[in-house]
Amino acid sequence: MLGKKKENDLRSMSKTELLTMLRDQEAEINELKEENARLEQQLEDKRIGLQECGSIAEAALKLNGVFEAAQAAAEQYLESVKAGSSERGDLDAQMQEELAQTRARCRQMEEEAAQRVERQRQAFARMVERCCLDNPELKEKLEAQGLKILHTKKQA
Repeated sequence: MLGKKKENDLRSMSKTELLTMLRDQEAEINELKEENARLEQQLEDKRIGLQECGSIAEAALKLNGVFEAAQAAAEQYLESVKAGSSERGDLDAQMQEELAQTRARCRQMEEEAAQRVERQRQAFARMVERCCLDNPELKEKLEAQGLKILHTKKQA
C-alpha cells in the first residue's frame, strides 16, 4: 500500500499527469516485451551439441526458470499497476482498457513462448533419439542419468 505522502501526491496529480505515468509504465512494459523477444530469439538461435546430451533435464530446468522469472516479473508489474489504479479512483475507462489489452498481450506472448519451447523440446528429443540410433553407448549414458529414450530401433 502506498504511504500517505505518495497517496496524497497521486491524488493531487492531474489526469494528464496520471495518463503520462501510465504511458511511461506502458513504455516500460513494451521494453520488457522487446527484451523478452530478444531473449527468446537467443534461445532459438542456440544449439545444444552432442556433448550436452546428458544434460537434457538441466536444460529444461533452465528454460523453465527463464519463463517463470519472466512470468513472475510481468505479474508483479501488472499487480503494481492494478494497485496504483485502484487507489486513484479517478482513472478513466481508456486507461482501464489499455491495462486489459496489455494483460491480454502478455498472456498471448506467454502462450506463444510455451509453444515454441515445447516445439524445441520435441525437436531436441528427436535429435537425441537419432543420435542414440547410431550410438548405443550414448543411449546407455542417458538412461543411466534417468532419461528414457524411445524409438531406438536402427533404421535401415
